Amino acid sequence: MLAIISIIHFQDYAACMKELATTHWDKAESANRISWVVNHCNHYYNEGGYLKELSREVTLCEKIGIKPNISDQDFTTVKVDKPRLLDVGSCYNPFGRLGLFDVLALDLAPACSEVLQCDFLSVSIGEKTPDRSIPVTQLQAGSFDIVVFSLLLEYLPCSQQRYKCCEKAADLLCRGGLLFIITPDSKHATANSGIMKRWRFALATLGLARLEYEKLPHLHCMVLRKCFTYDVALKWVSQVVYRRKSEKDELLVTDPRSLMVIPQDFNNYENILKAGESKPKCDRNDFEDTIALFENLPDL
Repeated sequence: MLAIISIIHFQDYAACMKELATTHWDKAESANRISWVVNHCNHYYNEGGYLKELSREVTLCEKIGIKPNISDQDFTTVKVDKPRLLDVGSCYNPFGRLGLFDVLALDLAPACSEVLQCDFLSVSIGEKTPDRSIPVTQLQAGSFDIVVFSLLLEYLPCSQQRYKCCEKAADLLCRGGLLFIITPDSKHATANSGIMKRWRFALATLGLARLEYEKLPHLHCMVLRKCFTYDVALKWVSQVVYRRKSEKDELLVTDPRSLMVIPQDFNNYENILKAGESKPKCDRNDFEDTIALFENLPDL
């Protein structure tokens, strides 16, 4: 009986999330996350970005003394017309409806039949193309050009799980593939810049180099590229990007799985949820923005 109730609650939650995304978010800045991904994919795959970044990686390898794992043939490889896109936490498959990508949409609680049920943290990664069984339990390594985590990682309760999620994305991407991470933050651009720096370092340990970053009023938006040469991302970040020696040395000895924190990880809710208080006392719009986004969700 509890299992049935849980399924019903997940279905209600998914339906409300779809309504929020298609009715409310599409009228707000959050809808820009879809066009933001599309525009960067178009630049990368259709406007010369792919070859430009390949050449840039060769140059970076020369600067830091690494032999690039890139051949002349890699510069002549023709990309497919429709990049293979994995949308994790898709809800209602917004990218599939554009007709621009070959999309596999996954969600723990899908809102429509176009999205396949999958617990991404538990999915296995193999060398062969898996059957499209439901729920999805296996995916093929290196089989996607693009992986999208849009408003996903902040749902995971700890840094280790967020890192594991990104580690799976790196394994699923082909060389030169793109990982898009979009995560909410309503504070000003520099308020949590230290957190984003640690994210960048942690992701570099997975061979993911950040190409673009933009702080919108309520979102962090970033594009990361899976390098052909595994070590180049970490060495470039540690030697060039982090010019402060103390900060660099601290990150080098820190377990990267612990670096993908979010501001909410530092909240002590046992202290701030005092008797008689209806909501935590948070800075700026943290709590209010969350309520505004999710006020239509059912009680679970």
